[in-house]
Amino acid sequence: MSRDLSFWKNTKKYGCTHEEVYRKLSEGEFVEGLDTLPVEDIMNEFINEFGDWERLTPLCFEREDSSFEIMINEQFVRVDCYSMSEQDMNTIIDIMDKFKCPLYDSVIDVRFDGE
Repeated sequence: MSRDLSFWKNTKKYGCTHEEVYRKLSEGEFVEGLDTLPVEDIMNEFINEFGDWERLTPLCFEREDSSFEIMINEQFVRVDCYSMSEQDMNTIIDIMDKFKCPLYDSVIDVRFDGE
């Protein structure tokens, strides 16, 4: 089973729905109103937290039957998860929470930012 976990940070309104922001960011577009993310710091957190996972590429991690791939740029982090446990996915959510980036769940179109 696969699932994507998506994250971005904003301190002001961006004038479109979460679904539209997700679609634009997934297509590599720049979205006005989003904050810049510290890409290197975020990647260091992933490397730290998932240090016992094999890195197939700089952005692809694997352990046993589980894997994930990171799509990251200065506005967006999307983690495509494959056969991952809830605990491991929660670790990803916790990493991004450190950077004040709430989870957006594209399956149910909900961003867990309290708004």
